[in-house]
Amino acid sequence: MFHGKPSPANPVGQNVAHVTAEAAGIGRTASQQPSSVAYSRSAAARNPLRPASLNSVEVLRRQEWLKTLEPDDLGAVARYCRPRSWKASAVIFQRDDDGHEVILVCSGRVRLSVASADGRELSLRFAGPGAWLGEIAVLCGTKRTADATASTDVEALIISRRDLDKLMDERPSIAKAIARHLCDLLRATTGRLEAVVFHSLGARLARFLLELAELEGASTEKEIHIEIPYSRAEIAGLIGASRPKVSAAFSRLEKMRAIRRISRGYICNIEGLRDVAEAQDGV
Repeated sequence: MFHGKPSPANPVGQNVAHVTAEAAGIGRTASQQPSSVAYSRSAAARNPLRPASLNSVEVLRRQEWLKTLEPDDLGAVARYCRPRSWKASAVIFQRDDDGHEVILVCSGRVRLSVASADGRELSLRFAGPGAWLGEIAVLCGTKRTADATASTDVEALIISRRDLDKLMDERPSIAKAIARHLCDLLRATTGRLEAVVFHSLGARLARFLLELAELEGASTEKEIHIEIPYSRAEIAGLIGASRPKVSAAFSRLEKMRAIRRISRGYICNIEGLRDVAEAQDGV
């Protein structure tokens, strides 16, 4: 839920009834989420967590929900991490696949979606650097609940189900950290459901932009420049609208001087966006 300042992750998504890691917008979610998501060219995106250049401990130390772990526990998790990469457009996993591993996105962007029997597709979220994928299927021993496709070249760290089970059995602090993380996912999902049901498109778009701005350190600035690594169609899928309506909502925010378009992205008026995000009337 939004109370003044947004949680630093997971842009609100559509069809948030899927309370799963694949669908719930983990990563830089409220657990940070981005992605959720979040996902602008923020500090994380400017300094991608590349397995080739950073060791696993350094990558894991940046994860908000792992910061409560002692160095010894963090090192234990790192020892089980293995690097993996996918080219753009590669299928990372599909709905109903067995969940054999959890995935930490280190660089790039992953699209999570579901498809209907008649071929219609719904984008659930986009996962960027710092996002965790697939832990529900791994922890519950169930099938994947969404398709994951690399939108760009992706580098990641993975931990197998067997290794994760061993870590949780041997180190209760890791199991507790995972439990807290899953609670954060559920809380974030509830917030996104509230946004889709109770808030206008303008408010949802304002929240989306505030989440990107939050990743840039906007909490102490009146205006901030953000670059948006999504097409209008992708944003539409994330906030539950059509592309034309999203374009119209951008235009309304510009007329209200809440945002200003420049050659690379937008200058966001943080106070103006918060007023729109908190407005009770439609914008």
